Amino acid sequence: LTSSLTMALAVWAAQTRQQGLLRLFLALTLFFGGSFLVIKVTEWHHEYVEGLVPGPNFGTRPDGKPALYEKQAGESGGHGESTGGTPLRSDRVRALEMFFVFYFIITGLHALHMIVGLGALGIQLVLAMRSDFGVRDFGPIEIAGLYWHFVDVVWIFVFPLLYLLRT
Repeated sequence: LTSSLTMALAVWAAQTRQQGLLRLFLALTLFFGGSFLVIKVTEWHHEYVEGLVPGPNFGTRPDGKPALYEKQAGESGGHGESTGGTPLRSDRVRALEMFFVFYFIITGLHALHMIVGLGALGIQLVLAMRSDFGVRDFGPIEIAGLYWHFVDVVWIFVFPLLYLLRT
């Protein structure tokens, strides 16, 4: 969400004809958006290592060990850290797998839209570095900002849906 602030500041810089600030805020927006994608890819990798990618091997780690256990009373830890729990019932495994189907689809589509936005912002930054692009006519910066804010608003709904209600 910090990237929405820097994008709004980039639009403001373009409207007030401050080329240096426009470049700075576009670069910061790219940095924050790229950082988000790095975090997301790291999270996806963790899900893969834990055996939580939907498919024929769901619930099995790449090393062949089972990943899904029912926690025992008083046990702490996440997936696969069971110290003697029992394997999940098959109906619970299917429900969990369906959650991860939707999780990967929704977060993947969000990441795809972020990549498109980062591409557009990257092109705008290059053009702003070469000329008075953005301050001569701030319309393209403003349109890219609206797209970027839309993608962030979508994340405001996706985050609680997938992460806060993930019990």
